[in-house]
Amino acid sequence: MQRKLKLVIGAILALAIVMLAIPVFAVTNEKLIIVEKSEKEYMIYIDGISNNQFQFAFSLLQNEEEANLNYKNSTMDTENEGVYVAYIDEAANDTYFPSGEGYLYVKDMEDNVLMSGEKVDLADQITRFELAMLDMTGDMIPTDKSGSFSESNNDKGYDSTTTAGTVKIAYPDGGATYYYDLVKVASDSDDYGTLFGLAEKLGKGEGSAFEIFKESKEYSDLYYKLQEERDWKVMEDYTVVEPTDSKNGDKYILFLREEFDETGETYLDVNYLISTYDYDNEIIGEQTIEEVVDLPVTYDNITLLVVFGILFVLTVIAVTAKVIVNRKGKSNS
Repeated sequence: MQRKLKLVIGAILALAIVMLAIPVFAVTNEKLIIVEKSEKEYMIYIDGISNNQFQFAFSLLQNEEEANLNYKNSTMDTENEGVYVAYIDEAANDTYFPSGEGYLYVKDMEDNVLMSGEKVDLADQITRFELAMLDMTGDMIPTDKSGSFSESNNDKGYDSTTTAGTVKIAYPDGGATYYYDLVKVASDSDDYGTLFGLAEKLGKGEGSAFEIFKESKEYSDLYYKLQEERDWKVMEDYTVVEPTDSKNGDKYILFLREEFDETGETYLDVNYLISTYDYDNEIIGEQTIEEVVDLPVTYDNITLLVVFGILFVLTVIAVTAKVIVNRKGKSNS
């Protein structure tokens, strides 16, 4: 099952082995989001004006003469109803972006100027690769989160049992070695807290198409950055045990790595986990106090913390990614 899952995105996954070498580009233009549609074709979402049809033109110059601009009407993003986008087709790419940079001019349908000489840097795009990897988050290395690990202690004559949740590789391959790095989120404002927060937002799927794509780009850039900083540890018995000192509401990011011994082929994945803590102070039988630490919970519904695993952390973005990756080229006439 795991092998079939990985074959779904074919050649894209072949890039996973070198994904840590991919340059990371921060979103440098807060007004534009560039989404790769296919090779040499892009859609441009413009903050604040994508809800109405508009006209756009490109130029090699930031201060192009109005008479030299060839305006076209925006096209509707068929997968986001009511959202209009500018687009770069292959011809426009070759003409206006030979260096990867060009300039965008935008007017409304009454010829009022909305944007003049806005720099478009194609290096700042959301790539099909990034969208596909978002799509596969939690599925690249499937895990089972239904197990538990119990530890017994005796304190001043009282027996206690702490039960911690586990994350186990669901379909381990005997020819691969599995690694992990479990990081506790110490602050909502550091890199790990920011990544966790973006996962929450993307899981809810709230906001405009511009906002969702912007957050997915921020998520992707930060995810690759943090992957480079991992302290990988070999996973014993294909299992990661939740720290038994976890408190209710503690957040963890579990980075996973699968490496095939013969080929060196490598796959990466990530799970987002929250601890729930239940304490039962009832003395049962021989004065046994049971403490249950239950990990993980899903982000399918942030308001209802249920123990069903984290296979759909980025459900909404995954759907969007499939739409973008599978979208056929359409006429821009």
